[in-house]
Amino acid sequence: MKEKIFIFFFLFCFPQIGSSDTLKKYCNETIYQIEDEDINNLKIKNITINVDKHKKWTKNSLKILIGNFRWIPEKFKKRFNADVSVLFDNNLLCNFRGRIRNNGNQKDHIALKDNSIVQSIDVHLQNGHIYGIKKFKLLRTNTRGNYKDEILLTEILRELNYISPRTSMIATKINNVDSKMLFQEKPDEAMLKFNSRKNGPIFEGDERFMFRLAKNLPDNHLSNMSLGMLPLLEKGVNAMLARQINSEWNQENENNFNIAHTSLTKLNISYLLYLNSYRNEKNNFDYHNYSLNNNLLGLNNDKNILKLDIYNLLVFSTNGWHGLGPNNRKFYWNSIENFFEPINSDTNANIDIKTTVFHLPYSKQVDNAFNILQKLLNNLNIRKLKYNIAFRGINLSEKKVKEKINKIKSNLNELKKIYHEADQEVVKYNRNNIIEEKMWYNYYEYLYEINPNIYVVKKSKKNGAFKRCKIKPFVCNDFSFNKEQLINLVEGRLVIKGMEYQYLGVM
Repeated sequence: MKEKIFIFFFLFCFPQIGSSDTLKKYCNETIYQIEDEDINNLKIKNITINVDKHKKWTKNSLKILIGNFRWIPEKFKKRFNADVSVLFDNNLLCNFRGRIRNNGNQKDHIALKDNSIVQSIDVHLQNGHIYGIKKFKLLRTNTRGNYKDEILLTEILRELNYISPRTSMIATKINNVDSKMLFQEKPDEAMLKFNSRKNGPIFEGDERFMFRLAKNLPDNHLSNMSLGMLPLLEKGVNAMLARQINSEWNQENENNFNIAHTSLTKLNISYLLYLNSYRNEKNNFDYHNYSLNNNLLGLNNDKNILKLDIYNLLVFSTNGWHGLGPNNRKFYWNSIENFFEPINSDTNANIDIKTTVFHLPYSKQVDNAFNILQKLLNNLNIRKLKYNIAFRGINLSEKKVKEKINKIKSNLNELKKIYHEADQEVVKYNRNNIIEEKMWYNYYEYLYEINPNIYVVKKSKKNGAFKRCKIKPFVCNDFSFNKEQLINLVEGRLVIKGMEYQYLGVM
């Protein structure tokens, strides 16, 4: 009788272990149902990754580590086949095949640990999923500010109905090297579904020109300022528009195709205004001390602008302004509410320091945004937040979580002081969102300085035909792109016969 009771107890408490149906459900099922709460409540114990061609991977990593450059060249970001194993807290083990590459623009993403290399990596699973996630990053904790605050911020944002990546502290073993790393999902359909959004276009700032002029600067003891890097980065920023990162969505039907191209056009206009505003006849800001205009991102709708302002205030209040730099921004085009929803990314949050940064432009909704965010922070469920971040691998007491929220409120009050002490003439001037034709010509000049061997591409508003244009002299001709070329065009990766292409939009 006792033996039967023991068997019943074992099966009841550990029903998942060894079950082929469960392995299929948790590891290999390609259609993931968000309603399935079981998988969402399974905590990851560790992730193990072993690269097939270990020697080639190590050689590639060593070249990054000792290379005389500050910005990691793209040639070192090739993908390698690998085995990926995920062990959950209930001892369920999922084994996947994946493709991995080095992640990050700078060398803070890679370091020596004893005689081994620890580095941030980008992972694409070729079969199965983790919580529905097929694409994710494993990041060195030093690359995301205070990583505990980064995780807390992602949870607060999701509580306030903003799109935020699932981010956790995870024990990892990559090529037999143990390390604690941040697991963070990449923006795609799985993230949208988890955040209760329907699938649609996802965009980001296109950084491909940003580091190009600075790529040959040596990796020496001099600071970026002393080395003259910042002016070179600024030139690259002036050639930056947006790009789509999920263009496969466009190929499903003609309606998707048109939505993606029209929305990318609107986002490019936001970037164009930024490029022509942070330093002009009246402004003299560094490129990283100015933001995108929420009036344009919200399509001049007060409700949408208010939501964007609240997002900005919360991120600034956690000192996560790095994630509001236009080159670091990610957006989801919300075709139902007709605006660009922010996707939280790369904020480098650090709540405990005093906030001193609040970038222009400010919209007319900002006063209202201060008041609403204050109420939202007051109404946060501290116990729920504590539970959520514990699930993400961060154990803080309720008292500590409350202290963090109170510090965010204090920082919010500092932002309010900065706003009220600002020159109101400057504030008013920077609310301008009028796009002038000369802004495009300024952009062409910046782009030509970066790469004279480039075409800009327009899509006709009248007949949908594409035109490619040389910049000097500015001459346009009809041009046809095949399916693969259109994918690469909107993703900022199109090169034909050595010539780069930059998509402007529907005009």
